Amino acid sequence: KYYIYNQNAIGARIMTEKALKVNANNFKMLENAAVFDQMDGNFEIAQTKLQKCYEATKQSKYQYKLAENYAQMTQYKSSDSMLNLILAQDSSKNMMMEEAPRVEGGVQSVRLLAKVYLLKAKIASLVLGPKDPRVPKFQKEYVNLSLSIQPDYEEALYIKQQNKL
Repeated sequence: KYYIYNQNAIGARIMTEKALKVNANNFKMLENAAVFDQMDGNFEIAQTKLQKCYEATKQSKYQYKLAENYAQMTQYKSSDSMLNLILAQDSSKNMMMEEAPRVEGGVQSVRLLAKVYLLKAKIASLVLGPKDPRVPKFQKEYVNLSLSIQPDYEEALYIKQQNKL
């Protein structure tokens, strides 16, 4: 992940490919490979890799990554359904995930549920339809839920400020 976040994608790809040749079931490397597939627009291939990670580990973080991937494939209802499954699991409550790079450097660890609510806010208009009058209410509610779980979540704060939620 260090290489991906620090703009050295070529080095990270090489390391990922070599690690997967040694052990095709290295789920951290398989997850990285899925990120590269997403960067290349190969969402179906990424979905297969993320599904393999989830089936082997049963970790909610892979369900979240599957939901993100569904959203990137414009399968918003599938994404929302996956997010709802995560919300229903007690095991998801305290899980942390690495987030994108911070402006001042480093990465921010974010609670999984904060990320789930923020993704629900992002796809609300795509699930309900852009003309549904409930969309702004849901977006505001989801962003606020995200921030109630993790008040320093930079992406949620940015979206709240930009959209005046």
